[in-house]
Amino acid sequence: MNDIFILPTYDEDNYIIYAPLSGVSFWANNRAANIIRDYIDKGIEIPSKYAALSKRLEDINKVKIKMPGGVKAKHKMNKATFILSQKCNLACSYCYAEATRSQNTIDKKRIAISVDYILKNSSNKTVGFSFIGGGEPTIDWDLFCWAVNYIKSNSKNQKINLGLVTNATLLNKTRVSWLKGNDVRVSVSFDILPEVQNMQRPFSGNPHNSFDIVDRNLKLLMGNALTTRIRSTITEYSVTLMPKMVQFVVDNYPQIKRLQFEPVSGSVQNMKCFYDKYIDYFFISRDIALRNNIDVYNSLTNATERIRTSFCSGELCITPKGEIVYCHRASSEEDEKFNCFVYGKVEDTVQIQEEKLEYINSISNANFERCFDCFAKWHCAGMCLQNRLMLSEEQLSIQCTFIRKMIKRTLEDRVNICQGRRKEDAS
Repeated sequence: MNDIFILPTYDEDNYIIYAPLSGVSFWANNRAANIIRDYIDKGIEIPSKYAALSKRLEDINKVKIKMPGGVKAKHKMNKATFILSQKCNLACSYCYAEATRSQNTIDKKRIAISVDYILKNSSNKTVGFSFIGGGEPTIDWDLFCWAVNYIKSNSKNQKINLGLVTNATLLNKTRVSWLKGNDVRVSVSFDILPEVQNMQRPFSGNPHNSFDIVDRNLKLLMGNALTTRIRSTITEYSVTLMPKMVQFVVDNYPQIKRLQFEPVSGSVQNMKCFYDKYIDYFFISRDIALRNNIDVYNSLTNATERIRTSFCSGELCITPKGEIVYCHRASSEEDEKFNCFVYGKVEDTVQIQEEKLEYINSISNANFERCFDCFAKWHCAGMCLQNRLMLSEEQLSIQCTFIRKMIKRTLEDRVNICQGRRKEDAS
């Protein structure tokens, strides 16, 4: 009974009945919603004439998703993330790392020790290595190539997944060909529309626009059939432009089939107003994308597809100075909450603080009172731990409201597709 939620929708005459742990969701009109409410609150049996509704509730009772169990004492040893350096050639207006950026670069010895550790300790036949920002990884192109070559040369009977997150400004034909030859999946941080990209992602100390260069290099990536997605940060300026961004991709980058639109965090004055706009325009853009065989998503729409008790499984992320951190966004000792996320060091060996890691892993939606009776708790799982540590109580409340609205709209879309109708057609 505690796993059945009656969710009001934008259509006042219709509700979504949702049981997260059973994976069951369906539309219900006012009458059906009231019958279910009596069933939940008062234990009143469903009248026999409502056989279809009874069947729905039987389905909820029959199927229960197996919950992730226990606290992970050790990290999953099948993947690692490297921040080669925090150097960057762009000056993005919303950069989370700008204030704490250093000029340090990770040395080859630490990379080799970390790679050996993953290859030796992984119980999986597939292991993954990612090279991400905090800066721009391709600034240290030779080091990046050395790391990839070391990984591939030292793997034994293991499938290797390689990923690069880049602003794409430093690519060229030779580098794109090398990425293709080494089967590196590429995620491009790019705000898509020329006016948005040039305003929000300018070069550091350089008047030249970044759009033209990224546009050229994206077309190089597509021309080489490299697996590529675009990740855009949505701000107050661009929030109403998401539909236009999707159409621009349809018209100019037809091979791109995955667009990640994440709302900016922490730098918007009226977050509530911004989030409401974001939800409306996100789903408009998602409809356009669906008609063009493109997946528009964010971390919350992805989260709605699975059940979890913790927001993320954490990272084995190695910083330029060799610290091991749970979240790549806390990659420098200058970051306010850095000590909350660091749980190891790479020196002559990989040193893991097991008790610290176990404590971080133990934090789940069960720790937070506001999660207890929330239908979204199995998806948001108490939200991003860094956000929870950084935000005020008022900001947390706004964030929670946004998360619930996003997940509910995602559920509406899912039910509409499964039942062959859009929300406005439900009756």
